Amino acid sequence: FLKESLFNPLVMGDWQEQRETFAFLPTPLQSLQKLSTSSECNVFMKRDDCTGLAGGGNKTRKLEYLLFDAKKQALLKQKTLVVITAGGVQSNHCRQTAAACAVEDIECHLVLTKNVSDRDSVYFQTGNYQLNQLLGAKIHLHDKKDRAAAMEQLAKQLEEKNANVFPYIIPLGGSSPVGCLGYVNCAKEIFTQLKEQEIPPIDCIYLATSSYGTHAGLIVGTSLFAEDILGYKPSIVGVDVDGASDPKPIEETVHSLCLGVCKILSGSVMREDVQVLCGYGGAGYGQPTEGSNAWIIKLARQEGILLDPVYSGKAFAGMMEVETDKKRNLLFIHTGGLPGIFAYPGLSDQNCVQDESSS
Repeated sequence: FLKESLFNPLVMGDWQEQRETFAFLPTPLQSLQKLSTSSECNVFMKRDDCTGLAGGGNKTRKLEYLLFDAKKQALLKQKTLVVITAGGVQSNHCRQTAAACAVEDIECHLVLTKNVSDRDSVYFQTGNYQLNQLLGAKIHLHDKKDRAAAMEQLAKQLEEKNANVFPYIIPLGGSSPVGCLGYVNCAKEIFTQLKEQEIPPIDCIYLATSSYGTHAGLIVGTSLFAEDILGYKPSIVGVDVDGASDPKPIEETVHSLCLGVCKILSGSVMREDVQVLCGYGGAGYGQPTEGSNAWIIKLARQEGILLDPVYSGKAFAGMMEVETDKKRNLLFIHTGGLPGIFAYPGLSDQNCVQDESSS
C-alpha cells in the first residue's frame, strides 16, 4: 500500500492540473457587511463550506489531488483501488472522503474513533456518522486507538484477503504534502478574487488549524502567489481548536508540512511565516466553547452563515477577540462542517419555539 507519492518535481508537470475535478470552484469570497458595520473590523469570508460533495468543506480540495494520485498509482500497479482514511466519529474529512469515493466508484474504508468524551447517543447516530453510512463507506469503529496503526493493519488485512487490491491510505485530515496542494491552489484562487473584486489589502487571513494541511497549503500558496497577484503578502494565522496551550510545537509541525509541499513545488517557506494562535480550543477537539457557541448563533442570525462547533466556530471566536479594536481588514476561511452541528443538539435555542400543537 501507499508509501511514496508519485508527486515530485521530476514527474509532476503542471501540478494544478494533476487532480480530479469534483469540487465546485471557485468558492465565493464575500464581505460580511452587517458584521463589519457592527464591529471594528472589516471582515471577509472565503466560503469553502460551499465546495459541494455531500455538504462541502475544505477536505474536498485536498481529495481532488489525493484521489488523482491514488488512481494513478493503482493503474500503474494494475490493481483495484481501495481507499482507507481515519478520523473521529463526526469527522468532516471522512464524510467528504466517502463522498469522493462514491463519485469515483472506489471502495472506501473509514477508521473512526470515539475520541470525544461526554457525548450523548445522538452523537453516534446523526451528522457525519449517518452520512458516511448513506454514502456507502465501510466503517471500522474503535475506542481511542492509534489511528495510523489501525489503518496500516486494515490495509494488510485487505491485501491478505485479496492480492488484487491496492489500499491507499489517506492520513488524518488528508494532510499530506499531496493533499496540501489543494490549498496552495486555493491561495491562488483567493488572491485572484481579492484583486478582481478590488478588495482593500487584507492584513491577515485566519483559519482553524487541527491536522494542519489547509494551514500549510495556504502558507506555501501565499509565498508563491501573493506578491505577484496582489503586490503584498497577508499574514496567515491558524487558530488551534484542539485545546493546545503552546503554539510552538504546532508551528513546527506546520512548518515541516510546508517543507514537504515545497519539495514538490520547489518553493520555500520561512519559519516565521507560520503563526498559530492558542487559547480558543477549550477542553479539546470536539468540545465546544462558550465563545464558539456565541459566534455560531450570532453569525447565523446576522449573516445567515452557519459555523460549526468543532472548527470554524472556535477559530472565528478567536479571530474576533484578538482583532477587537484593531480596525483591520480580515479574511476568514470557512472550512465547512455543517453536518456536525446536528450532533450537538445543545446548540438549539428553545426560546425560539412556541408550542401551539393540540394536546
